[in-house]
Amino acid sequence: MDLREFIKKYDLLKIEKIVSKSKSYKRLYKIRVKSILHNVAEEFVEFVRELPNWKLEIFEDVFNFGKKICIDCRLGLEDIEVMFNDILPNYVRGGLIGCFISGLYHNILGDGDVLRLNLYKYSGSISGLGYMHKKGKLIVYGNRAFCLGYKMRGGIIEVFGNVGNYLGKQMEGGEIIVHGNARNWVGEKMKGGRIVIKGNAGDIIGYKMEGGEIVIKGKVGSWVGEDLRGGRILFE
Repeated sequence: MDLREFIKKYDLLKIEKIVSKSKSYKRLYKIRVKSILHNVAEEFVEFVRELPNWKLEIFEDVFNFGKKICIDCRLGLEDIEVMFNDILPNYVRGGLIGCFISGLYHNILGDGDVLRLNLYKYSGSISGLGYMHKKGKLIVYGNRAFCLGYKMRGGIIEVFGNVGNYLGKQMEGGEIIVHGNARNWVGEKMKGGRIVIKGNAGDIIGYKMEGGEIVIKGKVGSWVGEDLRGGRILFE
């Protein structure tokens, strides 16, 4: 049974229909929702398997796939947290699920909303969390988030852990706060927004940066501000 048939058969994710139902009905509903989240995970694995070799150009494809799945399945923020923290670790070690999750929440995370994601559940690195992030707050626990906040436009991303390369790449707005260390290429081609790193940063910081602000409270490596065109890099 494919994803659409599954939704149609069980009439899933229409919470307004079960508000007045019994506890047993609600429990059955939750079991069925969990089943569909596993189904979505399988759809994601199949989708990325058919993509060409990993490269930045496919971030948008995976992101748009996530947006489509969210609309088709009418997922909520709680569903997305369960998907990332409990379901997907059973299917993948890491990889482009960051782009996928960013697509899932992109149109439903509002200004006052918070989404909490736990990277410790994964054995590998995760790329693309916060891709095109525009509003609300994303809280990330753990290490090995690569390309975090790529093309970010607004809102807040807060990380309790270390991050990998390309933090805030081509960032346009919003704020990223890292309670830990960052590796290389922070703020590459950054156009706006603010990045705060409370630990150390690696090499090539602010490469071809055009605007915005990078604040580093620890030590930094070599080639800081190479080909800087705008914005500012501060050390505190």
